[in-house]
Parts: sequence; structure tokens; C-alpha cells
Amino acid sequence: MAKKPLLIFPRASSGSRDTLQPFTGNIKYPEKETQVQKFENRISELDRVLENQTAYLGANPANLIAEMILVLEVAGDLKDFFKAVAATPGMEFLGELQSEIDPDENFYTVNGDGERVDKRFGARLFLTMTNQAALRELRAYWEKYKLNRDEQNFVHGTSKFRILFDRLKDLRPYSIADRIYDTGLENYLYEMRLLEVDPVKFEIELAFKNDAAKDERAYDEVNSLLQQNNGRIIENSRVIIPEIAYHAFIAEAPIGSFDDLTENTNITFLKSQQILFFRPVGQSIFDLSEETQLFNYNEEVAGIQPGLTPIVALLDGLPLENHALLVGKINVDDPDDFAHNYLAQNRVHGTAMASLIINGDLSEDSAPLSRPIYVRPILKPIANNQSGGNFCQMINYLLILYTGQ
Repeated sequence: MAKKPLLIFPRASSGSRDTLQPFTGNIKYPEKETQVQKFENRISELDRVLENQTAYLGANPANLIAEMILVLEVAGDLKDFFKAVAATPGMEFLGELQSEIDPDENFYTVNGDGERVDKRFGARLFLTMTNQAALRELRAYWEKYKLNRDEQNFVHGTSKFRILFDRLKDLRPYSIADRIYDTGLENYLYEMRLLEVDPVKFEIELAFKNDAAKDERAYDEVNSLLQQNNGRIIENSRVIIPEIAYHAFIAEAPIGSFDDLTENTNITFLKSQQILFFRPVGQSIFDLSEETQLFNYNEEVAGIQPGLTPIVALLDGLPLENHALLVGKINVDDPDDFAHNYLAQNRVHGTAMASLIINGDLSEDSAPLSRPIYVRPILKPIANNQSGGNFCQMINYLLILYTGQ
């Protein structure tokens, strides 16, 4: 059976409006003794976990970065925790996510009468990059926390750790499950297996360090681990956008690398603590080998009114700027030089979308726009020999478009 073009969408599921409860002061927290009993061994074991992970990632651990992303789940609110992280040597604040957790015997909410209410409530997930020095500091904070309040003597700027330990619901190393959670990667891999695509391309987003040397070392580590597993980084795919703390690139590896997405896998790059997320690349796969059927249109199309600025933006593939139906009607902004090596036969979709917006349906009597449109190419075809077609890769950017009336 011939392989048909396939649009890659998530599996259908029921959705609902976000009902996340606001942070309130009616959360009941456990006693300190309960927290000490729960987390004493976990905090003590973090050094060993870091050493084991580093040793696992390569035959020569000295060439790798001895770091680990920690997930700290805090019930309720905890403001400005990043300042406490900044005051901790070796620890870097990576991000803060809003979450929601189920009540249990230690964490729950009460109503105005002080009665327990079994409903979900708000939480924060803090992600921190931690090395051995930072783990020693964390352990020192923990030892102070176990003392009586008047003996704790936290260093200025780090007292938030005392509140964190009071409200800590979970503490664990970042896992493979975290790196693929809600990214669509598993559905994407399922579709690629149906299409018998091997190797498979995917996006890797690294933990952004905001330090050129550290970012480069993280990139080199993941590149080395990919090569150890018969993978590679796609040339010229690396993107760093400091304004949004984004550092990512496109990689390729045997699809069998993703057969086991648990912590028991033997694929080393999946466990790299430099990686925040694995994501799919592209939104469609299509075959450009067949000649496109052209629509025979010989009528004149009205031009645009001079002096008007765009109020519509097209984010798509690169169109043919000098096409008879588009000439003078599109303002192409191509700062990444997509036009270089972007063959004319691959510009069909961008050209069609631009014409549809400007001229309407040419088979009907549509009124064309009187203004030009702004065009920013974000889709670039990448040949894929295994599927016989092309991946349409979406380049990730933060686009801020200003339009005038």
C-alpha cells in the first residue's frame, strides 16, 4: 500500500477549562518531624545519585559535566525562591511551573471552620541545576532546618529554604518522563514507526545556563552522547535565544533509541541532565516528488493601494516573491536567510497561502486585499531519505509582530 501524506496531531482527548485553584493560606502542612523523616535519606542520597548518573553517561566521566536537575515540588506558594537559589554556590534557577496536587494525610486544605476539604490545590515546581558544591550547600541548609528555630541561623538570602523544607511535597532528580511530558513525542514516534522512518529527527532543548561557556559545554556533552548512540546533531540547527532562555537544536538517532523511555534504558543521551525536553520536529510529512498540478489563471488581479502598511502576517513556508499574483504584494522578512538553498519547487505551500490571503479563492469572485501582507518564513523543508518525502521543519522563534492600521 502506498504511503499517504500524514498530518501529525495528538491523539484525541477530552479537555476542560483550567480550574487550578489560587494559592491560599488555608493549606495545612505537616510537622517538621514528619518532613525530616520523609526527606532525610533523599537529601543524603543526592550526592550518590549525581555520582552514579555521571559515571553512567560515559567511560570517562571527567569529560562530562557533573550536574543534575532537581525538581522541588512545593505545596502552596513560595515567592522569590530564585533569589535563594542565586545565593547558593553551584546552584542555578532553571524555571518555575505552576501545578496542582492531590491532598494526602500531610498536605490538605481546610475550610473556614477548620474542617478538612478533600480537593486539589495549587503548588509550584522549581527546577534547579545542581552540582556537587550546591548539594553540599543544600545539605547544610537541611542540617540547619533540623535545628530549633532560634538556632538555625540561615545565611542572608537563603532563609527561603526553611520555608521550602516546611512545604516540600516532593524532591527528586529530573527524569526521562519529565523530558517528554506533554511534548507529543510519544505520538510522534508512533507515527514515525508506522511510516517506517529510521533514523528519526527530533528537537532537544537544553537547560539554558545564560553563560556562553556553560552552554557550550552542555551542547558538547549531549553531542558526544548522541554520537555514542549512533546519533548526530543536524548541521546549522542550533538556536540560542537568551531573551526567552531557549537553547535547542535538531538531532537524529535510530528510532530504536526510544523503545525504552524509562530510567532503565541503556541509551545514554536520554538520561543527560543537560536536557530539559525532547520534542517532535515538523507538523507534516509530504512527498514533493510528483509534479504539482497548476491552476490555469490568466485574468488580471487588482494591485494594492500604495502607501498602506501590512496588518496581516503569514508565518509559513517561503513564497515566490515574484510570482505574477504576488509581485509587489508581500513584504518578506527573512533574517535567517531561508531563501538560500530554498528551491522554487519547495515554495508551493508558502506561495499558495500568500495568494489565498491576498487574492482569495481564484476560482470564485473574491475581493483581493488592498494592503500588502507581512511574510516571515518559519517552515523549511528537510529531505528525508527513509520516508521518500520531506520533513517540514518548524523553526522555533519568539515572534513579536507590530502591525499598523
